[in-house]
Amino acid sequence: MNPVRKELIWWGVNQPLFAGANFFHSKQIKNLDVVVGGQLYSTDGYREFESEERARVNMNLRYRPKNIKGLSYGLNTNVMYLDKNDFFIWLDGDSGVYRQDPDAYVHTRGTRFNTDPFIEYFTSKGNKHSLKTRYFLVENKLPEDTQKNSVSAMYHLDYQYQMKIFEKHMFTMGYSTSYGDIQSSLFGNHYSTNIAIYSQIDWKLNKLNISAGVRGEYFKIDREESKSVIDGDTIQNWPIQPVFRLGANYQLAEYTFLRASYGQGYRFPSIAEKYIATNLSSLRLFPNPALKAETGWSAELGIKQGFKLSGWNGYIDVAGFWQEYREMMEFTFGFYDPVSYRRLDTNNPADSAYITDKIIDGTYGIGDFMGFQSINIGRAKITGVDITLTGIGTLFGLPATLLCGYTYTNPIDLVGDTLKSSEKAVLKYRFFHSAKGDLEIEPGKFSMGISLLYRSFMINIDKAFEEPLIDGSPDTQILPGIKEYREKFNKGYVLFDIRAGYSLTEYSKLSFIVKNIFNKEWMGRPGDVGPPRNVSLQYTFNF
Repeated sequence: MNPVRKELIWWGVNQPLFAGANFFHSKQIKNLDVVVGGQLYSTDGYREFESEERARVNMNLRYRPKNIKGLSYGLNTNVMYLDKNDFFIWLDGDSGVYRQDPDAYVHTRGTRFNTDPFIEYFTSKGNKHSLKTRYFLVENKLPEDTQKNSVSAMYHLDYQYQMKIFEKHMFTMGYSTSYGDIQSSLFGNHYSTNIAIYSQIDWKLNKLNISAGVRGEYFKIDREESKSVIDGDTIQNWPIQPVFRLGANYQLAEYTFLRASYGQGYRFPSIAEKYIATNLSSLRLFPNPALKAETGWSAELGIKQGFKLSGWNGYIDVAGFWQEYREMMEFTFGFYDPVSYRRLDTNNPADSAYITDKIIDGTYGIGDFMGFQSINIGRAKITGVDITLTGIGTLFGLPATLLCGYTYTNPIDLVGDTLKSSEKAVLKYRFFHSAKGDLEIEPGKFSMGISLLYRSFMINIDKAFEEPLIDGSPDTQILPGIKEYREKFNKGYVLFDIRAGYSLTEYSKLSFIVKNIFNKEWMGRPGDVGPPRNVSLQYTFNF
C-alpha cells in the first residue's frame, strides 16, 4: 500500500503485488516415509528495480528395514530456481528512499541444489550412530555482467556416536569435515577445507545437569591454514584450534531452574571476506587476503521460573550475557591500495604521498582508493540482558497464547576508531534495545493475533555513509542524505502486524494479514527503508 509520504511513491497507480503458493504432503508407504513439498513465490518489490521470482521443490525419504531393528537411512533433496533484482543503494534520503541508482542494482538468476544422504542406527543398548552427508551447489548468473558469474560446490560429512552411561548420562563424540570449491570472477577460484573432531559429556546428578565439551577445528583456504590462538597468543606451528564449552543447570524448586554456561568461539574468514573484489555504483569492495581468524568467548547466567496464575500457565526467563572477541571481523570503509589491498592511513605522510602521486600521474582516481574491506577491528565486548515471557491461558474467556521478549545489549568497540565510525566506542550497526511480542486468541473457528517489533535507534554506522567521499563534493556520497535522514528518524521504530483467520472446514482455513498496520516509515540498516503497510490473503488446505 502507499506510504504516508506520497513523494515516496514511484509506482504510479498500480500497487506492487506479491503472491505465493506452498504445498506439503507426507505419507508412509509400509517402511518408507515420504515427504514432498514445494513453493512458488513472486513479488514486484516495493522498491524500484527490485523484484523476485522463485520456485522450489523438496523431497524427503526415510526407509526402516524390517530385518535390522534400529536402522534407518534416507535422502533429503531440495532444488530452487530464482530470478531476482536486488536493491543495494537508495537514490537519496528524501523522496528517493524507495528508488535506486540504476547502476547499483544487480540482476541475478540462480540455482540452489542440495542432496543429503543419511544413516542412523540405534543399538539394543540405546546407543546411536549417525552419519549425515551433504552436497550443496550454488550457481549465480548475472545476465548483464557475465564476468561476475559464480559456481560453488560444498561437500559435507558428519559422523556422530552417542553412548548412554548408567542409563541417565550421555557421552557424544564425532568427526565433521567439509570441502568447498568456488569458481568466481568476484572472488577468484578458491577451495576451502574444514575438519573438526569433538566430544561432549552430559552428566545428571539428581537436580544438577552438567555438560562439558571440547572441539578441535582445522581450516584451510587454498594454501593458508588456520593457526591456534590461546588467550590471544598465536601458536604458529599448530594449525588446530581447540574450543571448549561448559554448562550447568540446577533445579532450585519445582518450577525454578538456574543455569550457567561458558563457551569459546573461533571463526575462520570466509572466501568472500578474504577475496571479494567488485564495484556497486560508487561503492567499491576490496579483498583482504591477510584477514585473520576471529576468536572469542561468551558466558551466560540465567534463571527460568514457571508459573500458574489466574488461569495462565507459562514461564519467565531472565539471562545476563557477556561476550568478548579478539580480531573481530567487520567490513570497514577506508583508503586501500588498489594493487596490494593494504589499508592506507591518510594521516601517514608516506601513504598520503603515495595516493597523491598516483592521482597526479593519472594511474588512479581518488575513488579507486576508497571503499570497504573486511578487516580485523581488534577487541570488542558485548554485554546485556535477555528476558522472555511465554504463556498459555484465557483472555476474556477465550483461549490465548502469549510470547514476548526484550533484549538489552551494550556493544563496545574496545579500540574505537573515529576515522571509520560515527561514534567511537559503540560497535557499528547494533541496537541497544530490542523487543518483540505476539498475542493470539481463538474464539471458536476464529483466530485473531497481533505482534510487535521494536528496535531502538542505531547509534553507530560507518562514518563514510554520512560524509562525501571527497570533501566539498556532495555528488560523491555513497548514501546521499543518510545523515539528514538519521537526524530526522532518530527514535527507533515500533512495528505492529495483525492477523485474523477462520477455519472454513476441518481441513481448510482463510487468513487475512496486515503487516505494518500503522504504516510506519522505518530503516533496518543504512539506506534500507522497510516496506510500508501491506495486506495479504492466505488460503490453507490440508489433505
